[in-house]
Amino acid sequence: LHMLNMAGKIEYAQFLHDGSEILYTEGGLSVGRGNAWEDMQCNEDNGEIVFSLPHVPPKGFVPVIEVFLK
Repeated sequence: LHMLNMAGKIEYAQFLHDGSEILYTEGGLSVGRGNAWEDMQCNEDNGEIVFSLPHVPPKGFVPVIEVFLK
């Protein structure tokens, strides 16, 4: 999941249904407390971040990502 113009603005991201952390890459650097990272490429020019979503989709009809801003 890619989002533009968000680099440097996110403090923490999690799934709303269970509070599990969502890891993300910002400016080529991995951000988060987990240790399972996928190779993601970010475009630093447009402030892009890339959320690393789990391979197994979470249970529930529509998973919601809660993002805490700085």
